[in-house]
Amino acid sequence: MSTDQPVPRKPRLETKATVLLRSGAGENYGVIANLHDDGAMVETEPNVDQGDVVSLVVAGAEVYAQVAWRKENQIGLSFYSPIPVEIVEQLHREIDARIKF
Repeated sequence: MSTDQPVPRKPRLETKATVLLRSGAGENYGVIANLHDDGAMVETEPNVDQGDVVSLVVAGAEVYAQVAWRKENQIGLSFYSPIPVEIVEQLHREIDARIKF
């Protein structure tokens, strides 16, 4: 009998925040579908592949990540360093502001 337990996913902040992605293929914009402190799912043009290194500008901060997976126009990013909590908080405030108006 195996005692291996699946690792639970971290809670994600669902967003529709615009992000600028930079890679060896150039720059393009995408939308962060969900975000947590050490990764994100971004909807963007498929000009990057699994394993590529990208930088993204989120809430005024530049974050470096590796493309963990790609499926059509969605990519999963694994951040090299956890993003500061302030960035997540700022995105959360922006989302709340859009919902409240």
